[in-house]
Amino acid sequence: MVQKTGSSRLRRRMVLLLGLLGACAAEPSSRHVAQPVRQVLGDQFVLTLPYDARSSEVMPRESLRRRMEQLGLHLDYEFSERIGLAHSVTVSGELASVHALRAELPGLHVAPAVLRSSVETSCGNGSCDPDEAVTSARGSTCSLDCGTSPIRPLRDELMNSWQVSHVGADRVWPTSLGQNISVCVIDTGFDTGADSRHPDRPSVLAAGYNFVARSPDYRDIGEHGTHVAGIVAAARNGRGSVGISPEASIRVYQVFRLKNGNPVASDADVIAALDAAVADGCRIVNMSLGGSSDSEAERTAIQAAYQSGVLIVAAAGNSEDAARGAIGTAALSFPGAYPESFTVGAVDRNDELADFSGTGPSVSVVAPGVGIYSTVPVGRGQREVTQSFVSDGNRLNVDAVIPGGSSGTALSSAQVTSCGFGSPSEVEACQPVGKVALISRGPSAPGQTAISFYDKIRSARQAGAVGVVLYNHRFGDPQTAGAIADSISLGGGHPVLVMSLAAGDGEALVEHANQGKLSLSAQVTPSDYAVLDGTSMATPVVSGVAALLWSAFPSLNQVSLRQLLSESAIDLGAPGRDDLYGSGRIDAARALAQASPRGRCGDGVRDRQSEICDGNSTDGSSCDDLGYDGVLGGTPSCNRSCTGLATGSCQCVAGRTPFDGMLTVDEDFQISGGLKGNRFRYRISLQGQPAQGVRVQVRLARDGKPLVLYVTEPSDGSGIVTDFIPYDGTGLGAGTYQVIPTLTKGNERCRDNQPLSPVSIKLRS
Repeated sequence: MVQKTGSSRLRRRMVLLLGLLGACAAEPSSRHVAQPVRQVLGDQFVLTLPYDARSSEVMPRESLRRRMEQLGLHLDYEFSERIGLAHSVTVSGELASVHALRAELPGLHVAPAVLRSSVETSCGNGSCDPDEAVTSARGSTCSLDCGTSPIRPLRDELMNSWQVSHVGADRVWPTSLGQNISVCVIDTGFDTGADSRHPDRPSVLAAGYNFVARSPDYRDIGEHGTHVAGIVAAARNGRGSVGISPEASIRVYQVFRLKNGNPVASDADVIAALDAAVADGCRIVNMSLGGSSDSEAERTAIQAAYQSGVLIVAAAGNSEDAARGAIGTAALSFPGAYPESFTVGAVDRNDELADFSGTGPSVSVVAPGVGIYSTVPVGRGQREVTQSFVSDGNRLNVDAVIPGGSSGTALSSAQVTSCGFGSPSEVEACQPVGKVALISRGPSAPGQTAISFYDKIRSARQAGAVGVVLYNHRFGDPQTAGAIADSISLGGGHPVLVMSLAAGDGEALVEHANQGKLSLSAQVTPSDYAVLDGTSMATPVVSGVAALLWSAFPSLNQVSLRQLLSESAIDLGAPGRDDLYGSGRIDAARALAQASPRGRCGDGVRDRQSEICDGNSTDGSSCDDLGYDGVLGGTPSCNRSCTGLATGSCQCVAGRTPFDGMLTVDEDFQISGGLKGNRFRYRISLQGQPAQGVRVQVRLARDGKPLVLYVTEPSDGSGIVTDFIPYDGTGLGAGTYQVIPTLTKGNERCRDNQPLSPVSIKLRS
């Protein structure tokens, strides 16, 4: 019912969303204007046979295979009923051949394989420190250049792997190390495969498979899969890094291929790996990959795998960029956007959401995903420098970093001279010919002009320096590693060795250099480890925690485990579940202490202490408040006693009674500051009582063209949702727009939305 007439909580974020829409209207990739272009592989297809072909009445399977071969189509994989795709296959070949087969077999469904990419990054944080000048030189912007992390003491694996203690995994180890739990990693491979001699190879590395080459050789074609597997289960051996769940069984499925030099996967190979994961008894499947295109076959496979008891842990994606209008990007990152996926965003050491981390209703939890040190293929890790500062015959204990733009050439013993901030006059005065120039970062005092690293290094090497040592000019950095500039911008490659030191070390060396007694020798070598950022790194943290908990509580099923992990997470951001942090930051120790989920499936009785609806309630509303019985995960239903899943039933239980919804639109409504617009008041009830916790999904369209999609805050205790669209500042021109509201229960996990009647509104200039 809709009424038009003549404050509660106003939705300020709507103003932001519409403003960003206007700012990005000329940008085709804006996620509020249109769906992204479907990314397909081009020579691989998922074919679903028509009914007659399934029953072999039109073309028997053997005849079909022969015909495919005659047309030049290669049969890659036949899926199974384990993932609900018993009548689907994957083929490779020319599109024209596929069209020819479809012409001979009416009803054949053809879907081009869509692309999936790894979702990690190793580059800067998108911002410059105030004393870092941005120049036009190649690679000089702080937001794009990559650096490296400090050399890691090999005997201090727990310190190196900060994510382990941050999520309390080490406090769970006395109870569980993840033993007897199989985690399958669908990724780029692992080191050299079964023959790996990596010093931190997982203790239990089960047989893997290469679904691209159809081979048991699952060696890593990049570094991503090795890094992910190490985060889950790098050996607990006192060196390098250590996994969250160091005794879990790891099985790696290689699904990536190189395309234009970049590793990409197809949904077809991902589905094949998922099929194998179910057959191989994997309890947890880690999917640190994603793509902007939905896949019907992939969705079916993930739904079937989840319903069979597998926990699917997927990345939320790295596409967030609020400054350019990309908000809520997790909803367009698949497979993380599927309701059955336990989808993971990324936070840093301070539990701040990473700038890149996808957000939206599909985010389940967050986990550490910034600056994660883990395994990579042997000899292909970050460059590390072993240096020796010697003063008057005594070696000084100094930690150093070699940034990305530095030469990797070894440096024999050379005298070190102090050159201040590296200005031309200071470099001229320090006379660095044949020496190593020791230069401070900065200056940063008021009235002084900062000097870029590029200019510092250029001045020194043009004056004859054979090396440059940069040090941070600031004291008191709270992070030990952060005291060394991990990701400084060198402004492109340099022919001399460049190193970075912490502030205190650099200033101590100045004293020795001023006495003319300081020398430096250095050797640069690749390591077996690297530091990466991304929701790709956060995802295996959650997979590892899940393995710890499942090993400790083997009676849990995938639904109750997922709910336990959500309920025990440390709440971040807005109180309760929110679209930035999901249910919060994962915590293994809290989950172990809680031991079992509090939420019960709906029993018709409101109980705010024990019930949450699908784990997504932000206000304590229960499943029963929202009109249906359900548990976390979306599809499974409960048995009558509410003690477990209903036998043979894995469908949502529909709402007992539809919601009653009334929408009132107040035109020319004025809020504080004089801003005018349309105010919407939704009054929602269930069985005559106010329905709390119901959201409204709102679509804005004009002339049938969808423009904006957003979801309101949940209804309050009076069943009221208040929303506001201003006339000005929205980025939308004056005119008539269609508002298409839909009541959504439990954040759409049961896909039982209830539409309300559309209403037209006018925006005035």
